[in-house]
This record gives sequence, structure tokens and C-alpha cells, in this order.
Amino acid sequence: MNSNNSNNVLPQKFVIIDGYKIKYLDYSCRIKRFSNTYPILVLLHGIGASCERWLKVAQILSRYFRIIIPDIIGSCDSDKPATVEYDMDFFNSFLEAFLQKLHIDRPIIGGHSFGGHLATEFAIRFRDNVEKLILTAPAGPRRPTSSISYQYVTAAFTQKYEDIYEAFKNMAFNPNTVTQDTIIDFKRRMSLAHAKFAFISTLLGIRNAKAFRGRLFKITSPTLIIWGENDEMTPPYDEYLQEYNEIPDHGIEKINHCGHTPFVEKPIKFNTILLKFLLKKDFYSLLFRQMTDDDREKEKNLHTCTECHQCAQCGCLVECPPDRCLYNVKTFRIPKCKRCQGYWTDL
Repeated sequence: MNSNNSNNVLPQKFVIIDGYKIKYLDYSCRIKRFSNTYPILVLLHGIGASCERWLKVAQILSRYFRIIIPDIIGSCDSDKPATVEYDMDFFNSFLEAFLQKLHIDRPIIGGHSFGGHLATEFAIRFRDNVEKLILTAPAGPRRPTSSISYQYVTAAFTQKYEDIYEAFKNMAFNPNTVTQDTIIDFKRRMSLAHAKFAFISTLLGIRNAKAFRGRLFKITSPTLIIWGENDEMTPPYDEYLQEYNEIPDHGIEKINHCGHTPFVEKPIKFNTILLKFLLKKDFYSLLFRQMTDDDREKEKNLHTCTECHQCAQCGCLVECPPDRCLYNVKTFRIPKCKRCQGYWTDL
């Protein structure tokens, strides 16, 4: 569910994989390329989420790639078998069969949180089948569980509005990015038959999965890791980031003032980083003009007030370069903090 897409019919499809009905989004009709080879970007959501979680960035990305976003088996509107063990072997077999069914060869694969864990494991096991790899706040095996993760699990089982809101609010840097639609849709997903079983089984599958260390060198695909600097659900600790140094060709990008879901909280910045990695071009100014006013609002510069040491929002709606304002306002920064009226300084 996403109010920003209410005027658009989602490219929703279904396919049968090993006897199970799988829902996915297929943004395939927007591509205008000069060759017959269409790059395909497969996006994998996190635990308890759905394909709709990527809607903030999918339409823009579909101008450059064919975008495939499944409801991973056990999630949302895909089947949730109650007689299987949701471990990484099961999920990798599913992803392999899903790509084969859709005749997708060597896609770019992007994954968030649990989806990042799955994408990483898939790239280790099927190194020749992944063109490029994009990991956003990736989860990993045998990592300590954060307090925000506990809140998220609790919300999944209580299904209380206030518990869900608290979990999503603490997951984000800016609580204003948590909409009522987000809360209602999560509550709906977790009330579906066998949803809780699949959720807890997946958690155990992540926790008991084989460690990455000593295996990541097998990933031969160029890899980009994107992390919100203020992610408290899967914090970007140095010890986690250092694991990915085993990948021969990798880069790490952090997004300031951003929590666990950069593609929801900072969609312009996220798409800019992703497209620069994939297409080697800077699309920031172009993407800024194409996004909605609501999304531009989320891209506001944030500065630290020298008196109260809190963030003060600037009048400029994007992270402008030093020499000009992308919002075309000559004097675009407010000189005082909205909270204490003290003077601000750039971070």
C-alpha cells in the first residue's frame, strides 16, 4: 500500500514456483533502450515486508532497467507454506527457480536487510549468475539482535497499532517518514495465514545461517553496499563493514540522517547513488526535479545548531552542492535553529 502510487496501476503479476503462488511486480514496459538487451534489476525486500516497500524508487529506476520485485515466498501476498523450514537453502532455491521461471539470466540483484542477506548468499553460491550486487543495510548471520529488532518482532506478533508505529518510528531517522499506510499494511501482512510462522522461521534461518566471513571472496560481481548512518536496526558497525572487504570489487556508501530504509527515507539520494554505480552518471539534479514535493521535503539539508546541538532544517529542499542551490533560491538557508533560534553550522 502506498498513497503516492494510488493513481497508478501497479504492474502486478503472479507465477507458480514449485507449486507455490508467488506475487511480483514487473516494470517492463517503460524501457526505451538502443539495444535489444535490457538490463534487469531484481529487488528483494526485508523480513515482514513486501514488494511495495520499493515503490518510492521503482518507477524512477524503471526508466533505466526492467524492474522485478517479488513478494519473497513466505511474505505478504505470496504463498506461505507451513510445512517447510525457511532457511537460506530454501530461499536460495526459491530465488534460483524464480529467476529461471521468468527466464532472467545474470540480473543485477539488490536486497534490503534480510533481502540483502539473501542476495549476498545467492551471489556467493551462484557467482556467475549475478551481473552486479547492491546491498542496502544488509542483515547477516550470527549478529547481535538490536533493541529495534526486538520491537519489530514484538509488533509483528501483537499487531497493535502503537507497537507497529513505535517499531517503524525507531527504525527511521525521521519519524515523519512513517505513514499510516505503512502501519496498516504491516498489520494486514502479519494477519495473513501462516505469516507469523514464516516470519519466525525466517528469523531462525537468518540467525543460524552460515557465517559470511571467509566466503565473501567468492563474490565476483561488482558490489555496492548502501547504509543509513543512523540505522539502529542493523547498525553499520565497523566490524560488519569490514566483513565485506573480502569482496574483491566493492564500495560502501553511507547516507547521512538516514535510518534502516534509505530508499524510503531518502529516495532521491538512494537512487542517485545506485544509478551512479550502475550507469556511471550523476542523476541528482534530474531526479530532484522528477520527485514529488513530499519526497523533496525528506531530502532537506540538516545542520547542527551550535547552541542546542540539535538538527535545524534549512529552507533548501535538497542537499545542494557548495556552489549553487538546486531549488533555485538565491538565499536558501535559514540562519537560525527552529528549536532554539541559535546559529547553525554545517556538519
